[in-house]
Amino acid sequence: SHGYATHPVWVPDGSLYYGLSSADADLDGLYHYSHTDNSHSLLLPGTGIMPTSISPDGEFLLYTQNLGLKIWRVRLQETVAEIAGDEDRHPSYSGWIVVESDQ
Repeated sequence: SHGYATHPVWVPDGSLYYGLSSADADLDGLYHYSHTDNSHSLLLPGTGIMPTSISPDGEFLLYTQNLGLKIWRVRLQETVAEIAGDEDRHPSYSGWIVVESDQ
C-alpha cells in the first residue's frame, strides 16, 4: 500500500536516498532516509524518479526521470541541471571526477 522503494543510494553518513513509486501521486518521489531518527523525508515529488549516485562530497545527487539525467543539489534542495534524452538516446553516467584544488 506504500509503493516500492527502489534504487537506494547510500551516503557516507549512513543515510540514503531512494525513489518511491506506485504509492500514489501524492507520495511518489525522491526521498531521504535518516537512520539516526528513523525518518523518511520527501524531497522531490514526482513519478519515475530513480537515484543513481551521490557525489563523493555529498553535495550532488544524480537521478533519472522521464528519459532525463538530472542533478539535485542537496544543500539547496533543487534540481540544478538536466540532460534530456529521447526514445532512441538516453544520457548515461559513468562516474564522478574528483578535482583537487589548492584553494
